[in-house]
Amino acid sequence: MRLLPAWMFALSSLTLAVPGAGAHGEMAQPLAMREQMLRLGEVDWRIRLAAGNLCPQMASGIGVVIDHAAAYGSPDGSAFTRALRLGKLPQVAVVAAGSPAAQAGVRPGDELVAIGDTAMADLLAASRDPSLFAEEVMESLAALPPGLPATLILQRGKASLRKKIAPVAVCGSRTILDSGRSLAAYSDSRNLAVTSALIEFTANDDELALIVGHELAHVVLPRAPGAQQQQESEADLFGARLAHCAGYDVARAADFWPRYRVQDELARSRVPTHPLPERREEAIRAALPGLACPVSLSLAEPQRSSRHRP
Repeated sequence: MRLLPAWMFALSSLTLAVPGAGAHGEMAQPLAMREQMLRLGEVDWRIRLAAGNLCPQMASGIGVVIDHAAAYGSPDGSAFTRALRLGKLPQVAVVAAGSPAAQAGVRPGDELVAIGDTAMADLLAASRDPSLFAEEVMESLAALPPGLPATLILQRGKASLRKKIAPVAVCGSRTILDSGRSLAAYSDSRNLAVTSALIEFTANDDELALIVGHELAHVVLPRAPGAQQQQESEADLFGARLAHCAGYDVARAADFWPRYRVQDELARSRVPTHPLPERREEAIRAALPGLACPVSLSLAEPQRSSRHRP
């Protein structure tokens, strides 16, 4: 299964994601994926901020997700680019609320002309893979010195704008949108992924934050072989703390588990290395009174790489 960064979607792996045909289908599919990009980008930003300096790798962040037309390949890329109004320049697809970019007045739909003295046209010409150009732009933003103002040149309609933005240090992990149709989330030593189907399944961003927090816990917490159910339980509690400190309603988020239990029973495919959904809900609700900020590693137990359902 191909993994796609949240700021990039290859149409070939998404043709079954949203049913539809004709003009309506052409519009519905990219707009649905952009909505998922928006939700995941907002949650990812807040969860990574809540993690503070606990991640093994840190990066600069301004709170945007970048998209680019080159990510939408044949045969139907044009439908995506028309629906999302993508041009030759990278587009700001998401601006997280309260982020440095939002405070500077950057808006979704702005086109990025240059980062400092680096013109996006030159960066694209030197790209190792134009279909991954949006990711390369994100890497350039992540490499900016934290705390030092950077200048972004933007195009908004016919207006050219200069925005001074001071990046902040955030967790260097990346949240990836997997186009898969199973309800799954997973992580490795650096990045985490959530499937399109799982994002659709979540009832609200509180639930999505609980899932992203759980997967980021697998990145943050020390890893070692051991009893995986215990490791998953630790990640549940650590993820709940991340979600709480990111401003999400963890009590509301725990409602995810009863609904997931119904789906899990229907699928008859529960992962034996994970606690039962009802036990996970009970543990999270029991931990609610003790949730405190900022997040620390006081709950850390040895963890290992995880690829699994949430």
